[in-house]
This record gives sequence, structure tokens and C-alpha cells, in this order.
Amino acid sequence: FGPPESSNPVGELVTLRQTGTIKIYQRQFQEKLTRPNELIPEQLHMEIFMGGLDDSIKLDAQLLKPPDLSIATSIARDLEQKQQLQRVSNTRKAAWQQSRTSHDNTVNSAKSNTGLIGSSTSTNIQTSNQTLFFKRLTRVEMAEKRAKRLCYNCDEQYSVTHQCKRLLWLELDDSVDDAIPEVPDDCPKISLHAITGQRHAQTMQLPALINRHHMLSLIDSGSTHNFISSTATSRLLLDVFFLHNIRISIAKEEKVQCLV
Repeated sequence: FGPPESSNPVGELVTLRQTGTIKIYQRQFQEKLTRPNELIPEQLHMEIFMGGLDDSIKLDAQLLKPPDLSIATSIARDLEQKQQLQRVSNTRKAAWQQSRTSHDNTVNSAKSNTGLIGSSTSTNIQTSNQTLFFKRLTRVEMAEKRAKRLCYNCDEQYSVTHQCKRLLWLELDDSVDDAIPEVPDDCPKISLHAITGQRHAQTMQLPALINRHHMLSLIDSGSTHNFISSTATSRLLLDVFFLHNIRISIAKEEKVQCLV
């Protein structure tokens, strides 16, 4: 049996509005589109769909100017997910600010009562310290948690709707690892690609003319000075002098003597 004669499928489609998620609105739109599909041109499907979106999504979606209904649906879902992430972030930020305010008020109250009620002051400070848990993450720990898709605050799997059971105060460790040796700036450097002659994304080869001999020079951004092999100097009949005070840092932080 078909729909009643008094039904208006085109009007129902045009007046359809998003009241839930994009997924629900898309399903309702497709259901109502099946009946007047032959009456409405395909190029109008996207415009009708955009017109029924929630106002919080509609403007951003219209600015992106999707060419068809399929892309408009994908854009609407992405904007919805972005809003969900922003709401979660704002909720956490508000909770942290509220906890921080409570912490500051407790500490200030404890300072004002110093010397009057010693035992009560100590109790208030201990209580306020329990409201926040301080955790310091290094870059290595952050990389491990990101690789395992774990929350930075706890060891649970992270998702859009994830909420930590307790508030934490995270501090990123920006200190430099002292165990990594540094080569002094005044020490010349030569990269591994310059030694082996291998091509790399940071290297460039250019023709050169030395003593009427055609050579191929390797320009490497990883090297600080220009170098030439002892074999090439012999073939080009170049004068070579031995210098005692110049050493070159090469791959694996090794240093070799330099001939000029």
C-alpha cells in the first residue's frame, strides 16, 4: 500500500530539521528523500540537507561549499565530532579552573590564619593538596602513551568521550638530556653522505672545474665546510699541507685529522 493521498513528501523533506546527531538526521533525510526523489533535482538534495542542519553546524558547513550531498554529509559529521571534542576540552578546563580556584582559596585562607590556628591550617593544606595530583611527563613517556593510544593522565584507552577519574596537573619536561654529547660549534663537521658520496634529500650534485679537470661536487647541508678526498688531490696535482690543530667531526662523532 502506498502513502495516503493527503501526504506531502516534498514538504516533509524541505521542513525536516536536525534534532539529534548527524547520523540520525542523515537517516531521516534519506528515508524522506526516497519518495520525492524524482520530483526534486539532484543538485538540490545537498542544499535541502544543508538547510536542515543545526545552526551550530550549518554556517561552517556552508562556508566550505560542498559540491554534492555525499561530501556535505561528511563535512557535517566532521564538524559534529569537532564540537564534541571542544565540549570535552571545555568541560575539563572548567573543572581544572574550579579546582585551581578552590586550591588557591584554601592556601590563602591557610596563610591568613598562620599563627592563630596551627593545627587547622595544616589540615586545610593537606586537604587542598589532595584535590590535585601532580604528574610530570617526559617527551619519551608522552610518545609511548601516544603510540599505545593511552590517556596522558591515566593508563586507560583514550577516546572522544573519555574522562579521567581524577584531575591531574601535567608538566612537560623541556630539559635537555645531559647524556647526549654535543660537538662544539667551532669544530668542522662532515656528514656521512658527503663521505660515501650517496645521494640524499639534503644533498645536491653540481659540476665543478678544478685545474682543467671536470669534477662532480656534492653540496650537503649537513656539512659545515667544503672537503676534497686525498685521492682527488693527487689526481689534480694539488698542494697538500698538514695542519696539527684542525680535526673534523664525521659520522658517529668520530674525529679525523685534516689536510689542507
